[in-house]
Amino acid sequence: MTVNSPASSPFTETTGTARSAALDALTTSGPVQRFTLFNGVPVWLVTGYAEARALLAHPAMVKDRGVVPHAKATPADLHAAMYTSLLTANPPHHTRLRKLVTAAFTVRRIETLRPRGAGDH
Repeated sequence: MTVNSPASSPFTETTGTARSAALDALTTSGPVQRFTLFNGVPVWLVTGYAEARALLAHPAMVKDRGVVPHAKATPADLHAAMYTSLLTANPPHHTRLRKLVTAAFTVRRIETLRPRGAGDH
């Protein structure tokens, strides 16, 4: 697997055009990038579909809520709201939540929503 390091991060760019350019660079530079966040934390960013599926399906992949880059600067109630969702849960809690929302994401339902999300970006 080839790992690329983007020139700029869409997470630190503050203007709309710079952020868009950084996101565009990410999508064209490869599916996996390694870079450092604004606070010095090194991270992997996976943008490729196949790579993301493989990563998320890997049994060793867990979400560690203790390693949130700006957790100390986030009020406790906001932190709890942001990091207790399907996206941040590990099994078996993730599995239970996923079963609750699966019906909302059938192919048929997504196709009915597609025109709403197909606008210009």
